[in-house]
Amino acid sequence: MVAMEKDALANITEVVGGEDVTPAWARAMASFPPSERILSTMLRRQAERYGDRLLLVAGEARWSFTQAATIAAASAQTLVDTGIKPGDRVALMCSNRPEFLQVYLGCAWLGAIAVPINTALRGFQLSHIFRNSRPALLVIEAQFVSAVESVEADVELPPRTWIIGAAADAIGARLSAVPLPPLGAAAPAGAVRPGDTVAILYTSGTTGPAKGVCCPQAQLFWWGVYSARALGIREGDVLFTTLPLFHTNALNAFYQALLNGCTYVLEPKFSASGFWAAARQHNATVGYLLGAMASMLLAQPKSADQSMHRLRVALGGGVPPQNHGPVPRALRRTAGRRLRVDGDEFCVRRHDSVGSGGDDGVPGRWHRGADRRRE
Repeated sequence: MVAMEKDALANITEVVGGEDVTPAWARAMASFPPSERILSTMLRRQAERYGDRLLLVAGEARWSFTQAATIAAASAQTLVDTGIKPGDRVALMCSNRPEFLQVYLGCAWLGAIAVPINTALRGFQLSHIFRNSRPALLVIEAQFVSAVESVEADVELPPRTWIIGAAADAIGARLSAVPLPPLGAAAPAGAVRPGDTVAILYTSGTTGPAKGVCCPQAQLFWWGVYSARALGIREGDVLFTTLPLFHTNALNAFYQALLNGCTYVLEPKFSASGFWAAARQHNATVGYLLGAMASMLLAQPKSADQSMHRLRVALGGGVPPQNHGPVPRALRRTAGRRLRVDGDEFCVRRHDSVGSGGDDGVPGRWHRGADRRRE
């Protein structure tokens, strides 16, 4: 499989600025052999490569590639200091703010498992997540602490809780909580394998209790590679998302930025009226949508500066059939090339389907029919 990867990458080029260059995604595949497709190695290697280049923009926070690796190691040490071990689960209930990524990166660095929780969950649905995942630590933003009070009485809550942005009256009676610890010393990277679970991402639960999908470290690597290939992401792109970090789309976009030398811009939430202005403000070149968001953007009143943006492609799944097809001229950017929206149901191209990977960090293959096995 490794030899096949090398052969496949040998002659891959794309035209950028009139020159044939190796695409960023192909370079990422070549830079990280299967055993190194873990987040701690990705962070360190990309820090060496890109240094002070901007990786994250989230509110007032700005992280370079070097700072992201430093923050991950320091965050891992705070987890160790509170008793978290590799394989322990850390529940995260937080909006789009840098503290979410700080904790997530710390978990991945150490070998703990992040469990992002939909911030809208309450009652039975939230109770089910706690019952099913059994986290050793809950990291929760102060504004969502009241949601924990809706958890059913027989549910055992995590023995430890960190509060992000805690106020004196924010901590509920059922939680043994302290503020999110400050960062300090750095922890060594854990002995993590590509097949180890880095996150448990829960389904929406529309047809029954939410299912926890155990995502290996290498799966997130492949998300970053294949999504970048499908979208034509280039080194130096600005990836712009308003989607929540507990959703696969937003986490995927972070890995795309990390692996392809891009900047990841994380907005607090989606605003149909403010989307294009924010995209212009950040000089975004790649965007991320869900179906309803695309419909809302298409329904916005036309304005003179609506097309004054640099977005050349957006990923959008679940777009209603009536909105399939080329993006309206009024929304196309003015630099001469039209905005294209890709996705499983929107316009042009589809993502490759990749089976579950193994400990070697190489993806499996999907097989048609009931007999689906790993090659």
